[in-house]
Amino acid sequence: LLPQLTDLRPALVLTEQQTAGRGRGSHVWWAASGALTFTLVIDAEILDIPEHRLPLASLSAGLAVRDVVEDQVGPRVPVQIKWPNDVLIRERKVAGILLELKSVSAARSLMAGIGVNVNNSLTTAPTEVQSVATSLFDTTGQTVDLTGVLTSLLNQLERRLRQLREDVSGVVNDLNSHHVLHDRPITVGVGDQRTSGVCRGIDGDGLLVLQTTTGERRFAGGTILSWESGQ
Repeated sequence: LLPQLTDLRPALVLTEQQTAGRGRGSHVWWAASGALTFTLVIDAEILDIPEHRLPLASLSAGLAVRDVVEDQVGPRVPVQIKWPNDVLIRERKVAGILLELKSVSAARSLMAGIGVNVNNSLTTAPTEVQSVATSLFDTTGQTVDLTGVLTSLLNQLERRLRQLREDVSGVVNDLNSHHVLHDRPITVGVGDQRTSGVCRGIDGDGLLVLQTTTGERRFAGGTILSWESGQ
C-alpha cells in the first residue's frame, strides 16, 4: 500500500475497528468500533525534520493528541504524555502514537499512526486492557463526532510539527510540563536489559533522561516496565 500512498501524499487512511493494530516492537493496539484509528502519510522532505529528532517528532504528535483530548474532557481532568508514545487520562491510556520514516525509491515519507479511544467503552475490552486504558466516553459519559475530533487532531498535528521546526525548546518545555513520569521512579526495558532510576525529563532530541545510582542515562527508545503511579 505504501507505494500508492507515496504518490498521493499527503494521504490519510482510516480504519473503523482494530483488533491487531501494530504498535512499537511487538505491541498490539486494540480498538473497538467508536475509536478513531488512522495513519497519516506526509512527505518527509517538506517537514524537514532531522532523523535524529524522530523521537521528538513522535512526542510532538503526542502533544497534539493531548491538546485535543484535553479540549474534549476539560482542563480539570489530568491529561498527560507518557514517554515514548502514549497519552493518558488519569494515568490510563487513551491514545497511542507510532511515527516511522519509510522510503520508496527516493521518496521518504513520515507515517504517523494514531489511535484514540473516543466513543468506545473499555468495558468491552479484554480484561488486561480494562485495567490500564480508558476512553473519552468512559471519562465524560458522552459521545462526540468522530469527524470533528479527526479534524481537530489534524489541525493540532500541523501546529505541533510546525512548532518542532520553529521552536524546539517550546516543544520540550510543553512535554516536560505534561509528562506523567517526571521525577518518578521508573524501570526502562531495552531488549533484555532493565535500568531503574528516577525520570528527570525529556531532552531536546526526545530522549528519556534517567538518573540512576551510577549516573545519568538517556534512552532513544524502550519500554516503561514499571513506574510509580501518582494516584
